[in-house]
This record gives sequence, C-alpha cells and structure tokens, in this order.
Amino acid sequence: MLVDIVVKAVQTIKKPESHEPLDLFMVEIMHMSHKMGNDTQFINGLVLDHGRRNMDMPPSLKNCYILTCNVNLEDEQTEVAGGFFFENAKQREELFSTERAFVDRKVQKVIDLKRKVCKDNGKTFVMINQKGIDPLCLAELAAEGIFAVRRAKRRNMERMTLACGGKALNSFDDMTVEDLVRSC
Repeated sequence: MLVDIVVKAVQTIKKPESHEPLDLFMVEIMHMSHKMGNDTQFINGLVLDHGRRNMDMPPSLKNCYILTCNVNLEDEQTEVAGGFFFENAKQREELFSTERAFVDRKVQKVIDLKRKVCKDNGKTFVMINQKGIDPLCLAELAAEGIFAVRRAKRRNMERMTLACGGKALNSFDDMTVEDLVRSC
C-alpha cells in the first residue's frame, strides 16, 4: 500500500514527456502521531498544516483566487532594544494610530483586490501569508469573506506557486490579478 502511494506521488510530479530531473521537494510525507500506519493515504494536492484563525472565516471554499504573500500584517516590533519616551498620552496615541493605519492600508489593498477579482463571478478569495496577521486584520479579512492563513511555511508557498502559477508577493504596492494563483 505504501509503495503504491509513493509511486503515485512520483508520477504526479514527474510528467512522462518531461526530461527535467525529478524534484522530490514537491513530495512531502506528513507524520501524524495520532494516526496508524494503515491510515496512510495519498493526497493529490497541497495540504497546508494551518487552519482558519478567525471563526468568522468560511470553513471551506471552492473556485478560489489565492494570494500568496510574505507581508507583515502586524504592528512592527523593533529589531534592536530601544524605547520611546512620550511627553504625554496624546503623543503615544498618535504613534499607535499611525502604526495601525499603516497596517490597515495594507489590509485594505487585499480587500480591494478581492472585490475586483471576485465581483459577480462566484469566485472566492484565500490569502496565504508567511508572516503574521494580527487579530484586527483577521477580523477585517473575515468580514469580507477572505480565508486567511498566517505563518505558512515557505516550502508550501513555493509548492503552491510551482504547481498552480502566480507568485509570492513581498509587498502589496504593485499587486495585480496576474499575481494570484487560480485554483488548480
């Protein structure tokens, strides 16, 4: 049984007409400690070991556009030990509101793209991000019907773009429809 699964996995990534070397990076064996060996199964697709992080997000989606990105959607933490000293509470509040607005603008760009590509066509939208997404951003995305995954593994992002197209973005500044992965 395991031999059949391994053969299927290799045949899935190696096309007979292709003369390129076999990329075993595209095959992953996931060990599930709560399962038995005879529960082993072949999944012809990409399995992400992350789930939804907000209960208002849809539990499952079909016919998706997928945005793969490596963009921090959390308040930035400084890399060096440092401190801010404020003369009053108003200065502190201004700094925090400016930081929040910076993150909110990035989230709004994702929401705008979703509205553009999913308008009146029955498609849905998924965002897979290598970096963090704070709870406020998750709530905004969930309110738009966007399923967001945070802290996805780099190798899963690479597999997604290799298997289905699109590209992983490091910024939302010049984001276009061509950057999205279409369900494959």
